[in-house]
Amino acid sequence: ARQLRISPDGRSFIVVQGALNFGEMWRYSLGSQSQPVRITSGGSTGYAAWRPDGRDIAYQSRAARKTALMSMASDGSVSTGTVLLEGNEVIADDWSPDGATLVYEMTAAQTGTDVMLLNRATGAHTPWLQTPANEAEARISPDGKWVTYVSDQTGRNEVWIRAFSGGAPIRVSADGGHQPAWSRSGKSIYFTNGTRMMAADVSTMPALAASTPRQLFEGGFIPYNSTYRRTFDVTSDDRFLVAYTGAVEANQPLVVLLNALNNRR
Repeated sequence: ARQLRISPDGRSFIVVQGALNFGEMWRYSLGSQSQPVRITSGGSTGYAAWRPDGRDIAYQSRAARKTALMSMASDGSVSTGTVLLEGNEVIADDWSPDGATLVYEMTAAQTGTDVMLLNRATGAHTPWLQTPANEAEARISPDGKWVTYVSDQTGRNEVWIRAFSGGAPIRVSADGGHQPAWSRSGKSIYFTNGTRMMAADVSTMPALAASTPRQLFEGGFIPYNSTYRRTFDVTSDDRFLVAYTGAVEANQPLVVLLNALNNRR
């Protein structure tokens, strides 16, 4: 299991189960004993992004040798998703708080991986951040005004923040980072650096700024790598839901820790 994403209401989460980065998406409840619900089938889906109302998700499909962004009801009530767009290695990252805009990644030969915007109503898609560097793993702040993301513009993957409306970014991580996620208050960004879980405080007045990152804890989750991504997410009270295994090996089953959400700040 991997690619964890907690629902907007904090009552459930979606994971991918299957080989490597793709498989089938399942919805599990948090804090209850209800049975999990399979959302997709066919073994070629992943990277879910919940819409703010929690009724549906955007996700990546690699069926029929085509990569597409799809939309699907999150309760497992339908068996076929709706195509949002097709593109090269498109990955759903996050929705704006009003549910009108999907932030996603797309890979191009000239610019590498870029962060793009899809207007849900019109179907129009435009670049949000498109440079010679690779930009990915975007998450929108709870108030919809800021985006944290990962860029290798310095020659190493680092966590950054930039206004959703555009402008100059600031760097959050000091010596590498992946998987940024906002606290539900929007006042902190959590991210991983290898086996370490890190945090930085964020302020926006009088200007955008981030504190020096601090380590919250080390170990207890699968580090980010090309196979295992989105290996944690954050609950509304800033606890961590993590995917864990004793060792990361190809085709090794993973365990999602449902009842061991550790608040270790």
